[in-house]
Amino acid sequence: MQELKKKYGLFTCIAMVAGIVIGSGVFFKADDVLNATGGNMWLSISAWLVGGLVMLCLCYTFCVIAAKHPNSPGLMGYADDLIGSKFSYFIGWFWTTIYAPCMVAVVCWISAMYTTTLLDLPDGGYIGAATWTIAIGYMVLLYAINTLAPKVAGKFQVSALVVKLVPLLLMAIIGTIVGLAKGTTMDNFGTVTAEVDGNPFFKAIIACLFAYDGWIIVTSIVPEIKNAKRNVPLGLLIAAIIVVGVYILYFVGMTSSLNVGVLMEAGDVGTQNAFSQIFSSMGGTLLFVFVVVSCLGTANGMMMSSTRSMYSLAQKRMCVGQGTFGHISPHTNVPTNSSVIGLVMSAMWFVVWYFSMTRWDGEFDISELPIVFLYVMFLPIFVAMMIKYKDVHWFNRFVAPIVSIGCVIFLVIALISKHQMYVLWFTVVFVGMQLIGWLLLYYGKKIHGSYCVEESTDQIRDLNDEIANDGGKWIVD
Repeated sequence: MQELKKKYGLFTCIAMVAGIVIGSGVFFKADDVLNATGGNMWLSISAWLVGGLVMLCLCYTFCVIAAKHPNSPGLMGYADDLIGSKFSYFIGWFWTTIYAPCMVAVVCWISAMYTTTLLDLPDGGYIGAATWTIAIGYMVLLYAINTLAPKVAGKFQVSALVVKLVPLLLMAIIGTIVGLAKGTTMDNFGTVTAEVDGNPFFKAIIACLFAYDGWIIVTSIVPEIKNAKRNVPLGLLIAAIIVVGVYILYFVGMTSSLNVGVLMEAGDVGTQNAFSQIFSSMGGTLLFVFVVVSCLGTANGMMMSSTRSMYSLAQKRMCVGQGTFGHISPHTNVPTNSSVIGLVMSAMWFVVWYFSMTRWDGEFDISELPIVFLYVMFLPIFVAMMIKYKDVHWFNRFVAPIVSIGCVIFLVIALISKHQMYVLWFTVVFVGMQLIGWLLLYYGKKIHGSYCVEESTDQIRDLNDEIANDGGKWIVD
């Protein structure tokens, strides 16, 4: 089996982490963080800082794992090496059936909501019919592009990566300068607009998670980074500082445009109001187009993962229908049957998101719940590190995983504090879906005689390399 060449340096590592993490979340969750803290700017910024620290700790720990297992790219590979194929399957099954399609559904909806705001369409906003209709259109369009024209999807991903930084940096710099000159910034820092129920810091932290999600992807390129022992930790630290810095400066710049009370009342529409206030109506509209493109770029990346996740499971012979879902189209070199499953699962969770927003006041929040549940599934991996990594430096063997375990426990407590009974309901869904996965695993083993085959690794890696060369991003393999 050929090994991947060391071809990426420190700068690429930094760009990969920052480019993957920065996406739609910072635009979508900025007002949520503000509302969670009752307009308390100091507490809001503290939440962004702690959220970034959690991201850094977890990401560092997985990069230790990636450096130890250079031929096992991706989350499922690490779970397989450290614990076994069955646990690897259940992580992949969760990603395929819950995590990735949830993110697709939410980000398509965010893109549609900002589109209706940009075009000032009637019946738009959070729950307007226009928003849901456009969201469905975006979902189908991205599925079609990723299935029928994967090279186009890859090129769009690269373009969106550049576009997303423009509104963030301009608002971060110019918005803050204008706010300081007008005195709005200082006024907002000295104001607490409203009292909030429960623990405001916990609520703000959970809101930040969606903005910081995506860091796990960087582990897939560790085998290709030159001098990984030096460049990966250093790249992570620099990238984390960049991401947290950009987020906080954008948050300060955005809130400097208007009184925090006005922004809290406006909700996500306040994002466009902030751009218009700082850059004039025309300039704000132009920059808001960049925001929409940025969100669509994130949706495209998640669709890219969702449409290929079932292929990953099938290639490892871990599910029923290995021949069907492991099939790659000779015309597009895309696993078309797996893509259909990705679209169907995304559509199912889109329906759940619709009811959450229109019937349950957004409390069954599939933009936050799946992230923490995914992190909980990391816990056995962290424990296995401490047991098996006897030749690793004591800091990487014990301190890194213990701190990561502490971060996950903290997030679970924060999640329960914010969503309360809805965490229990999501747990029921999680367990039910895993039982379905177990049944498929059982019958898959009965049919194929094994859980996985080593020969499939090269096929998965070949597909990953092609996606990466097209500018796409691959998460589970």
